[in-house]
Amino acid sequence: MDEESYIGRFAKVTEIERLSLADRSGLIVGDVILRLGDRDPVDAIGESDLLMSLGNKEWITILRDKVIFKLLFGHGLMGLTLAETELLDPVKVRPDARWKSYLSAVRPGESLLILPEVPAAHWWLIPLLAYGYYRLWQMAGATVFLYGIGAAIGFLPFCLTYGISIFTFVAGGSSALKDAAHKDGYLPRAKIALASPDDISELELVSRALLRNHAKEEAIARARRRAQQY
Repeated sequence: MDEESYIGRFAKVTEIERLSLADRSGLIVGDVILRLGDRDPVDAIGESDLLMSLGNKEWITILRDKVIFKLLFGHGLMGLTLAETELLDPVKVRPDARWKSYLSAVRPGESLLILPEVPAAHWWLIPLLAYGYYRLWQMAGATVFLYGIGAAIGFLPFCLTYGISIFTFVAGGSSALKDAAHKDGYLPRAKIALASPDDISELELVSRALLRNHAKEEAIARARRRAQQY
């Protein structure tokens, strides 16, 4: 299998309109688009029709800091401004790449959350730990509260409560995680694919830094505009 690498001219995201389709896709200012489906992203610069024509099965290959990942939005990318950029050194996908898709969600201005499409079986009997592992603190807190009530009443009520939590988690699958994420303030974004599970934490860390930095810059810009009005 040929090594997947990128070098040369590509398209960099320089602006995203708030609440636009591009914003809801999960793209972040600074992302470098390496491929638009099977098309050259440079061709999309200034061509909104090309961005809007993306099909629901066309993956977008993206470089965010040093992490390469793919994004499947299923809609055109309206509200996106691109500029040409050049990668002078080759950026390579890890040689042991085994692309696997995940669900993603964003807490605006704060963090990215990557969730499995199907929760691993080892979480089925311990949903509380699963909520904690994926940082779904509100759902974890609610589960602890219910366990506490059951335990306070008696052993059998606790067992019943625990059983219900397992059934809810297993029956809900990824929907249970998505609902828990929504309650924690995360908004659903596009499906993504990563070359290795090891990239999950790195992409989340990089995205959190970028989101918080952009939020800070926007707050400073708003403060300056208000100051100029007086």
